[in-house]
Amino acid sequence: MGGKLASYLVARHAQRIPAQILVAPVGPGTVPISRELGLQVCGVAGDIRQSKRFFRDWFAAGTAESVVDNGCATMGRTPRWVLEATAEMTLWTSLAEGMGPLTQPTLLITGDEDPVYNLDYQKSATLPFLKDAHTASLAAGHFLPLEQPAELAALISRFLMTV
Repeated sequence: MGGKLASYLVARHAQRIPAQILVAPVGPGTVPISRELGLQVCGVAGDIRQSKRFFRDWFAAGTAESVVDNGCATMGRTPRWVLEATAEMTLWTSLAEGMGPLTQPTLLITGDEDPVYNLDYQKSATLPFLKDAHTASLAAGHFLPLEQPAELAALISRFLMTV
């Protein structure tokens, strides 16, 4: 959930940040997810069965259940107040005003099966704020570091070799 904040920091401290990598980021604006639903998800995160009910479809269809379970369990260990504060910033707070276009080289990586933050979303929500963006997509859902860690690391390494 750090892509939105990362881009904001790049906008505020451009001279300190020569490039950025965004992995399935939330765009700088708000996201049309109701506060009621978002807080409900935060409230059940400690129950892995309830968490899986919300997040199973955010993983690619072929993802091993152990990977899904691990992701949901990790979320469940996060204090509720942290989840709620993160949701407040990422979903319902806009950081878009005065934020673009960012000129730093940016690698924006999405999952082909991400139900929300896929490339179509990025084209309207994030890419308009980036002047020098390179996009890549992996056979994954939203949780690319869990679903395709080696492939994600390879994309990042290749990008870093060019900047």
